[in-house]
Amino acid sequence: MSLSETIAQNFIGNWQGQVQGSGGSLPAEMSITSAGNSQIVGKLHVHSGANIESYELKCTVNTPNAIGTLSYQDGTVFGLEMIWQNNTIQQQISYNNQVILQGSFAKKQSLQSLLP
Repeated sequence: MSLSETIAQNFIGNWQGQVQGSGGSLPAEMSITSAGNSQIVGKLHVHSGANIESYELKCTVNTPNAIGTLSYQDGTVFGLEMIWQNNTIQQQISYNNQVILQGSFAKKQSLQSLLP
């Protein structure tokens, strides 16, 4: 297993946090799985009031970053850069090469990990 594939394992799982932009911050969740060969895929869900906006996530892990795209259901594609550090994911979401949102996520605790 390459170093990038080992690092990719750190991104895999369910994450919760928030994304922040000029209009404030919104709660968000990510679910990430491996697609093999240092590739990760998943979904980003951003909660805005009663609405949930969902995005498809596709990234290539290149130590220690994951760089790729977020795709919205209308076909809009955003740039995505994530860094895994100290069991958290920091992300930057860009459009036309301008950072529009920044996110911070912690791994969700599973029920199994809460049991004695």
